[in-house]
Amino acid sequence: MTADPSRALILAIPGRAGQDILPGSAIVCAADADRNPVVDTHGRVTAWFEGNAYDAVNLRDFIDRTRCAAGRMVQDYPTVAVRSVPAAEIRILADFDLERGIVTRIRDEHALAEQSGEDPARLVAPRDMRATTDREKIRAAMEIPGGRMAARDPIAWQAGDGRVILAGSDGAGTRMYHPADRDLPEVIGGLDEADLRRILGSDHRRNIEEHMLDVLGAPLLVTASGSWHEIRDSAQAEIAETLSRTAVAMFWENQRRRFPEDMPHRWMILAGRNLKGRLTAPALFAAMPEGSGMQIEATGLGTDCHVTGHQNRNAWPEYGAEIEAIARQEGLVMRPNHMGREIAEPEEGPSPS
Repeated sequence: MTADPSRALILAIPGRAGQDILPGSAIVCAADADRNPVVDTHGRVTAWFEGNAYDAVNLRDFIDRTRCAAGRMVQDYPTVAVRSVPAAEIRILADFDLERGIVTRIRDEHALAEQSGEDPARLVAPRDMRATTDREKIRAAMEIPGGRMAARDPIAWQAGDGRVILAGSDGAGTRMYHPADRDLPEVIGGLDEADLRRILGSDHRRNIEEHMLDVLGAPLLVTASGSWHEIRDSAQAEIAETLSRTAVAMFWENQRRRFPEDMPHRWMILAGRNLKGRLTAPALFAAMPEGSGMQIEATGLGTDCHVTGHQNRNAWPEYGAEIEAIARQEGLVMRPNHMGREIAEPEEGPSPS
């Protein structure tokens, strides 16, 4: 099992193997390309840790202890703060990006709070990927522990949760970006290579796509073309809009405003790879549960099932069987249609690019 040089995992070792590690320690191990722990041929994991036994000022925050432990791991630094433990005794708490020095995904929020002694919400960037110039939000992000200067020309501050704050001359035009913002490479393209890697990592597109899939959450159904996910909040709706290049977020938000407690339709997106290997959404739909009893006219959508594809192409000819599969599994109304207009005879249509 080969380690990915850009990835690590934050762990807890709740059994005997970790009983003498200081409470509040940051414990990390190497991860492979699939974000699984690297396990040796004996079924063991090498764990590196930092507990700030001597109360160093620069190690009082969990993110800084994590960066310290991860730095030792990367350098294979001689230390007593490392040990080999059975893979069965570790508990994965979060994903850590070694190049950017940030937490990218929390896997066990409760256990991470126990391990770190901190609020996990301040360790990872919010789900909302939209850039902002809101001064209060920017000020709050800059106060998160673990923030540091990422570049000086232009000035770039990396908040402790990974968000990137860019300031113009004399602070004019200050804007904050999510670490997985797709516009970041263009915005900071003039930085030198070291600063770019510190902010973007070596594969920004991969980071963006992994974040999108993490926000979409566990799939309801995996098919030959990808995985079906339900859109349950505005962050997921924005991602669905980005991947499908449709206005799905606007329609989802409109229905959510009308029905804040119980939306009449369930909204689904098929996330898959196109021929270039990039993440896209070749099919998505909104459909009412079978036997819901609600008048279609009252829903605001005008139909009980509305199917479309990437850039509003007709998804049914290529993905109809997969659409029917997820609709059948979830008990949703479904008929062959394109944007609510029923299809009498399936027609050929181009595949999404």
